[in-house]
Amino acid sequence: MRTETLDKRYYLFKQIDMILLFLLILSYAYFFVYIIPWIDILGKDFSDIRNYMERIEYLHQGLPEREFHGISILFSEYLWKYISIAIGRFFNDYRAGLYLVSFISISLYSFFTFRRVNIILVSLLLITPMFIDLVMGQLRMSIAFPLLLVGYELRGKTISLIPILTAIFIHSASFIFITVYFILKYIERKFPLESLYRNGMILALFMAFFMKYGVDIILIAVGSPKANYNSIIEATSISYSLLWFLLALVLILKAPIQDIEERIIISFSVTMMSFFFFASVFGVYGQRYVAISIPLIIISINYLPKHYKQAIFVTFLLYQFLQFKYWLTLILI
Repeated sequence: MRTETLDKRYYLFKQIDMILLFLLILSYAYFFVYIIPWIDILGKDFSDIRNYMERIEYLHQGLPEREFHGISILFSEYLWKYISIAIGRFFNDYRAGLYLVSFISISLYSFFTFRRVNIILVSLLLITPMFIDLVMGQLRMSIAFPLLLVGYELRGKTISLIPILTAIFIHSASFIFITVYFILKYIERKFPLESLYRNGMILALFMAFFMKYGVDIILIAVGSPKANYNSIIEATSISYSLLWFLLALVLILKAPIQDIEERIIISFSVTMMSFFFFASVFGVYGQRYVAISIPLIIISINYLPKHYKQAIFVTFLLYQFLQFKYWLTLILI
């Protein structure tokens, strides 16, 4: 009888904790998106927002768009089209609809991260220029990837297909992240665990080479509008990506390998940070792949031995400060 009472109390407290966590997540997301005046701080709008608003207006007027057929439908990002149509229909101010997407994005990211890292620490670390630009500006990518994280949380269940398919039809880059995940799982099963993180870096090198010389062939073949994208957008400097590569090396050398979830989060983070560096070397834009992974990178750092973790978090905060200084200096110029 006493055991049953204790079980009920434990369940009740667990439910209360979950409700408080959700309230905290929603409060943080609201503060991040609606309270901090990012446009006033920047002195300008986020670069992609104007494009989103123009397309919403175009679709709202019922003007024609390209039709997709066959396999090209997988790369059509149809769901984002209908999200844009919905924003045009239900929001007089299109920006309010886009902010709602940002709010959902940061809420999903926070739900995944707050349960694994100190909430105060991660709340500070997420407010970094690269992540701000992702969540507030690159909305398709910023909502697609956390939906994949939801699918990861639900792994092994049929319902996990819902967020995964949703992500695919919002941003076709979801295929890349899903492929990386399954390759890392294959490496984990087939090779010694000690080599997993090193192999993640090797995978990143092949990815960067493929992005430079092979991806356009596939995109053109399936009729994707993203073909020749790398020739349009400028690559990030090697010096800017070098710190992330060094952090990947620290994780390779010092991160634990005992826990299954830790291994997949760390190996994915290593792959994305290494890809950013190798992409910069090949002259391919790779910054957004680190941007979407910043919550996972923070979690990975938290898995390190205590003295390494503390030193890297301090370095991360200093780097964050320098990023803001550089970001705002560019705006003033």
